[in-house]
Parts: sequence; C-alpha cells; structure tokens
Amino acid sequence: MDRSLSGPSIGFARFDFTVGDEPYKRDWSDTELRLHDYLAAVTSRGAAVVALTAAYRRTKRVIKQSPTLWRAFSKARVLAGSLSPR
Repeated sequence: MDRSLSGPSIGFARFDFTVGDEPYKRDWSDTELRLHDYLAAVTSRGAAVVALTAAYRRTKRVIKQSPTLWRAFSKARVLAGSLSPR
C-alpha cells in the first residue's frame, strides 16, 4: 500500500474507507469511529420487517465472525453459483 497517499500528506483530515471491518484499515489511523444501525417500526407491518431485518443481520454477523461458519458459507456460495444456469 502506498503510504504517500495518507491523509495529512495530501490535505485530508478524514478519509472514509466505506463498509467493512478490515485489519488493513487500522494501519492507516489510530482512531476508530464506531457506527451503529438503528431500526424502529411505526406500524405492525413495519415491526415484522424490523424483526426480519434484525434476525438477518444477527445471523450474518455470527457467520462472518466465525471462521468455521464463514468457510462453510463461502463454499456453499461457490457451490450454489456453480449449479445455477448461466
């Protein structure tokens, strides 16, 4: 990675690396800004959507934080991709 592109050398005070908690991002800064999602429902239909969305996000987080589950999921995704017609 070319460190000559680091923030202060080109006049930036902040740089957004976008989504994802990747280890290389920590090499570029000693500050971490934690972001959080907030879901709120106004109707009963919205409550169902919030519940499904929250369950999906929790499941995704568990899979991504477990190396064993992540490997299994990745292999399943490759297999599913190879089975789908092109």
